[in-house]
Amino acid sequence: MTLQNKIALGTTFLFLMLLLIGGISMYYISEQKSVTQEVLKDNYESLNYCHGMLAVINRENPAQQKAHHRFDAYLRLQEKNVTEKGEAAVTVALRKAFDQLKLDTSAILQVRQNILQILQINLQAIRRKNDIAIRAAQQAKFYISTLSGFLFLIGFTFVLNFPGLIAGPIRRFNEAIQELSRKNYTYRMHIDTADEFGELAGAINQMAGKLDEYEHSNLAQLMFEKKRAEAVINSLDDASIGMDKNQTILFANQKALQLLGLDAENTIGQAAQDIVPHNDLLKFILDNPSGTSPFKIVMDNRENYFLLDSYKIQVDEEPGTVYVLKNITTFLEKDVAKTNFLATISHELKTPISGIKLGLQLLENPKTGALNPDQLRLLHDIHGESDRLLRITSELLNMTQLETGKIDLTLQANDPADLVRTALQALYPQSQDKKLQINTQFAPQLPKVWSDPEKTIWVLINLLSNAIRHASEGDHLRVEIEATADRQIHFSIQDQGPGIASEYQEKIFEKYVKAPGSKSSGTGLGLAISKDFVEAMGGKIGVASQLGQGANFYFDLPLFQE
Repeated sequence: MTLQNKIALGTTFLFLMLLLIGGISMYYISEQKSVTQEVLKDNYESLNYCHGMLAVINRENPAQQKAHHRFDAYLRLQEKNVTEKGEAAVTVALRKAFDQLKLDTSAILQVRQNILQILQINLQAIRRKNDIAIRAAQQAKFYISTLSGFLFLIGFTFVLNFPGLIAGPIRRFNEAIQELSRKNYTYRMHIDTADEFGELAGAINQMAGKLDEYEHSNLAQLMFEKKRAEAVINSLDDASIGMDKNQTILFANQKALQLLGLDAENTIGQAAQDIVPHNDLLKFILDNPSGTSPFKIVMDNRENYFLLDSYKIQVDEEPGTVYVLKNITTFLEKDVAKTNFLATISHELKTPISGIKLGLQLLENPKTGALNPDQLRLLHDIHGESDRLLRITSELLNMTQLETGKIDLTLQANDPADLVRTALQALYPQSQDKKLQINTQFAPQLPKVWSDPEKTIWVLINLLSNAIRHASEGDHLRVEIEATADRQIHFSIQDQGPGIASEYQEKIFEKYVKAPGSKSSGTGLGLAISKDFVEAMGGKIGVASQLGQGANFYFDLPLFQE
């Protein structure tokens, strides 16, 4: 039987018991009402009529006609209300005695006796009916009390047992859920009833069995994978923090916790926004997920430099982010040492190179003596190599200045055409050696450019020398200057060289990078230095090229504003 049927059956039984006791009560109340109405209707009215007749013969003259009429009225009513045994005969005798009284007043005694007999009969009937009513009431009391007691016992038993019927299994279900929440998957419920509770207990036992099976089949593997993942994360050289899409911290290795000044217990699983108000470093990480500049953190009274980077990951098929803080202190120190070394070497090399060039000039002077052709050719080669060495030394020195941030700029208004002519004049011998035709196209009435003339000429010489180096004998070079709509002076140098592949057009402006097939024998620093010089003066530099169709190097510098 299902629990629903049990509840319905118990409720129906109580309802029927209530109907039964209510029906019995209504029955006996109706009986009492019938007896009372019978007494009122039959016996009480007869008593009333008899008292009326006695009043007539006691208070009035029986011989008077008026008294006869009043007495006869009461007697007629009594004759119509004969209900008890023997009452009819006495009533008939009363009628005869009354008829005799009309003729002879001496019959009054007989009349009184008949009236008193009727009274006696009705009084006895009232007593008898009263006894019947009392017995009926006692019987009704007995039946109702018995049924009430029985119903009370049934109801009391129902009240005691029914809550337990519901609460007992629910309490056991709660206990089972708590055991399962504590991962006690061996726990089983023992409810053998064939109702909903029994079905639910069976379902919970089945679920516990599946969980127990899953626990034993995967727990060891999951724990192993968890420990392995934690070991991998903690073994990372860089501080790493993982968050899901809601910025809940999923993991953080020991180096990250050390940098943040946090512990794993109060960090893992917490929302980053709850920690940010008390942790400036975490706030900086979230505000700058992909920082391009190193930042400083003081640890153990020592300055450390870090570079922040972020990577997208999938966490339960949802996007997450890993933030990595790379400690670049060692690399930065080495880079500074390298820069200082290059600066020192470059500065020291310029003195002996200058001495070599001075010696070459003396050898070339006819006053020092004539040289044979082989000596002149050798002298020419030495002169070219010294120029090349001086150029490399100058590039290294410029690079060290850029890396240390010590770029000395003297910005002033310059005629852009004069700057180009100066650069072309410096490269005139090289262009003549290759019989190049250099075409200049300057827009009329060019405004002045706001720049450092020395740095601008250096950039122009570098771009022009690259174009000359990659040109073939007799090629054309085109140099153009024009003012742009965004108040810039646009310089461009177009060559007829082999061109540059698109994938290298951005990279060639990085340090020590040269495009494949380049004829340059330099260090790969020229374009990087040019880029830094142009950007330091507030401009931008770029290249447009296709393989086999030459290259167009250009840069823009701001106009002079009076």
